[in-house]
Amino acid sequence: MIFPRQDKEKMKAMDGLTLLTPPSGEVVGIDEIKAHLDIKNDARADLLASLAKAATASLDGIGGLLGRALLPQRWRLDLDCFPCEIILPLPPIKAVESVSYVPPSGGINATLPTSEYQVIGSDKARIIPAFGHQWPATRCYPASVSVTFECGYADAAAVPEPIREAILLMVGQLYLLADKSADMRSSEIDGVGKWEYLDPRTVSNMSRDIVNSLLMPYRQMAF
Repeated sequence: MIFPRQDKEKMKAMDGLTLLTPPSGEVVGIDEIKAHLDIKNDARADLLASLAKAATASLDGIGGLLGRALLPQRWRLDLDCFPCEIILPLPPIKAVESVSYVPPSGGINATLPTSEYQVIGSDKARIIPAFGHQWPATRCYPASVSVTFECGYADAAAVPEPIREAILLMVGQLYLLADKSADMRSSEIDGVGKWEYLDPRTVSNMSRDIVNSLLMPYRQMAF
């Protein structure tokens, strides 16, 4: 783990969220990773792709360290009632598809007209009643209010460069750990010469500090 999150708040957030459409594609491509690691062939392309997915998954979505959506995805947020304002997690928010609720009498969920609420912001998005309106009464029951929304950056190129660079550094660190020679401190060939390089643990610590600095401005503590 790169830095701790507040587990109680995170678990509370996860309880009311359902992933409807997962993201597709990758934030950084194989060619970018190969260039970053100065790899000239495709012999370990499958490994690099796997490491990239692992690094991205550690940051993306409600379970990620950033608490934000990196690529386009759809979620549903369920609430027990209408609060004063609905705080939307997983920025950036692209659009709110619907706000629905269970009427006091029960039955089929009612969809709130878009004219009766307003979405404010994107990176710290919230939904409030439109001017002159108030939230309707709901049935007193869990998940009586549901908000379906789209979130994430438009595409991989739109993901902030510090996040992309952090993923490349994370992949490089994972690749170093996967390398069979990662525990070596030097290499020597009789009659040819000896090569010495940094202790991999030192490289790992340096990378972690840089990754932390790159990601910290984009971290969402809670919603």
